[in-house]
Amino acid sequence: MFKIGDVVTYAASGVCRIAGETENKVKGEVRRHLVLNPVYEKGSTIYVPMANQELLGRIKHILSKDDIDSLILSMPDINTSWIENDAQRSEYFNKIVKSGNREELLKMVRMLYLHRKDQIEHGRKFHSSDERYLKEAEHVLFDEFAVVLGIKPEEVVDFITKRLENV
Repeated sequence: MFKIGDVVTYAASGVCRIAGETENKVKGEVRRHLVLNPVYEKGSTIYVPMANQELLGRIKHILSKDDIDSLILSMPDINTSWIENDAQRSEYFNKIVKSGNREELLKMVRMLYLHRKDQIEHGRKFHSSDERYLKEAEHVLFDEFAVVLGIKPEEVVDFITKRLENV
């Protein structure tokens, strides 16, 4: 599965390095935890309960450069139907961010970028909740892209744009 030192993604927390395992006392019980250190949040530590399969299932190996290239090249073909209902859209986005599914995150980012562009073109405001979900999705996805590609997270959009221009 995973080894100490592996670089992984952990759902909405983004790219982390596995630091080890530890035992913590939780509600009077000693429980084993996997210790993760977020790569871009120095000093932060995440403890994932070893007995919680749902949370452990959110830990994924990072993508390869080829995987990232395939994802980027699939962007023009991604169908992005806007969800008009705010509550349904929020529930949908929240589910995607928690899952850490890269394809769904990329679809969500594209959907939000296109919607924001449309809102601006029509003189309307982009909802703050949509902006928050966009930032969360970018954090998870772009941090992983940056680590794998050896660039800064803020350079990922330019990288994607240039890659799509060269197709």
